Amino acid sequence: FPRGLEFVLEVREGREVGTLLDQLAEAGLRGTLRVSPWPELYPRLARGEVEVYLGAWQCSSGDASDLFDHKLHSYQPRLGYGDANSNGYSNPQLDAQIEASGEIFTMAERRRALEEGVRAAMFDLPLVPLVVPYDAWAVRSGIDWRPRLGGLILVSEIRRRFRGHA
Repeated sequence: FPRGLEFVLEVREGREVGTLLDQLAEAGLRGTLRVSPWPELYPRLARGEVEVYLGAWQCSSGDASDLFDHKLHSYQPRLGYGDANSNGYSNPQLDAQIEASGEIFTMAERRRALEEGVRAAMFDLPLVPLVVPYDAWAVRSGIDWRPRLGGLILVSEIRRRFRGHA
């Protein structure tokens, strides 16, 4: 886009995007921000009425199939696929890979299948990875806990450290 590109960036209330818009503007992508409450934005997003949406997807199970099954598979909710595919993305080859990966139970084979799916999705780029937000955690002394990559906090993984134990 030699003359740049103008778009409306829609976000839900509470998202900070000022720095992102500034960085995109440096690349000639001029975004106008539209902030909406989630109960208003979500129905429009689900109907495909949102031009550009800044959101996030978290694989709370720690498995990439959360993203593939719900966000990247073609919209086929009766089969359990694509229920969150608000951008209308469809790739029959990737759909077949996603469905086949669900039948693989050997960890190494499943990982290879999901990596192939990632490569296919990155080629089409139905989602543009712009921002990787991070969480900040603090734990007082005397507590042993490590955050999970998926962001899920399980109380059963938090331990009290007793005096005299490292």
